[in-house]
Amino acid sequence: MANTEQLPATSVNREPCIVEIVPPGGLTATFYATVHAGEPDIPPTTIVDESQDIVVKARWCIQGDLRHHLCGTWCLKVAWESCGDGSEGHQVTHVPFDPCLPDNRCYEAIVRIPAGRLGAGECGTVYCFCVTLTSEYDCPRDGGAQRFAGPTFGFCRNVACIMVRAVAA
Repeated sequence: MANTEQLPATSVNREPCIVEIVPPGGLTATFYATVHAGEPDIPPTTIVDESQDIVVKARWCIQGDLRHHLCGTWCLKVAWESCGDGSEGHQVTHVPFDPCLPDNRCYEAIVRIPAGRLGAGECGTVYCFCVTLTSEYDCPRDGGAQRFAGPTFGFCRNVACIMVRAVAA
């Protein structure tokens, strides 16, 4: 039971009110990501033609009573680096919170890296992917909104290493 402030002497109710707060176990999360060639509904892959889009599919589930009190957005960042002389980079997407998701429903986000952005180079190039997830909230300030990191963070290291190969002539 949480402490409550004493009421003024002029109040009709002179006893402190009772407030219960769900314990920290009232919120849990799972998070995973996969890499696909072209479309997220085909099985994950490890080799992609440079003429194909690379798709990173992320899924995270928030369970517990406190999930209904979350607001703001999720910030999902897909980052990659090459083994060798290929490119490094990242792509970010924001997903709004939905405090009314049923117990068995999770968030999903698709990040599409356009064909050709990760080049094959000579003999093909390997790129390794990591994904970060952060809760965010917006606070109105001076007619605009300022975004702040929220209390929930997660990451998937080594989601996949894929080879981007040149398209056969």
